[in-house]
Amino acid sequence: MVKNRIRLRYSGLVIFTSRLISVMTGLAFVLMITRNVTEEEFGIWGNISDVLSYFVLLAGILPFWATRFVAREHAGSAKTGLVANILISIASASIYIALLPIIFSTLQIGATYTVLYITISIQILELYTISALEAVLLAKQPQTIGYGLLIYEASKVILGFTLIIQLELGLLGAIYSMIVSYIINAAFYIKLTAKELKESVRWTYLKEWLK
Repeated sequence: MVKNRIRLRYSGLVIFTSRLISVMTGLAFVLMITRNVTEEEFGIWGNISDVLSYFVLLAGILPFWATRFVAREHAGSAKTGLVANILISIASASIYIALLPIIFSTLQIGATYTVLYITISIQILELYTISALEAVLLAKQPQTIGYGLLIYEASKVILGFTLIIQLELGLLGAIYSMIVSYIINAAFYIKLTAKELKESVRWTYLKEWLK
């Protein structure tokens, strides 16, 4: 059984430690932003995070079931969860971009921030992808989720220092830092789940999960 190969105490310690470290790196990243942007831009940063959260609400629904199926070694469940979540992310990102004019009008946001809000849509795709990959790892190697978080946080701080402080890209630098860090994180997860992702998609699983 898969569960016999999981070291629960070790996995829990790794995940707990990584989340503890992420609090410190998160504060460091926010400090980089606050010290290098205007008050208005920092408000935009907070608004972007709030708006984005509404479009990633569905990111964890199908992965919940994917974890159960992967743990029970149902062939193709890992790839099915990933492909399904990517399709949902494309739909969510498309709806987000289509609603931007309404969001801008309602919140009275200037057109100068259009590039920032459009660029952030990439994160919707990334967050759905990472959620699906983490679902596979949770059933197989839960400690690697902690490793992935550390990789993401370290990349974010390093890129943030380079793009926000050194290159003075401001909020755009912060967004680029997160996007690239998520790509690195996803690449790490894909390498770990390569074997499971070689299997074929089983759409019958998706029907069962949706029910």
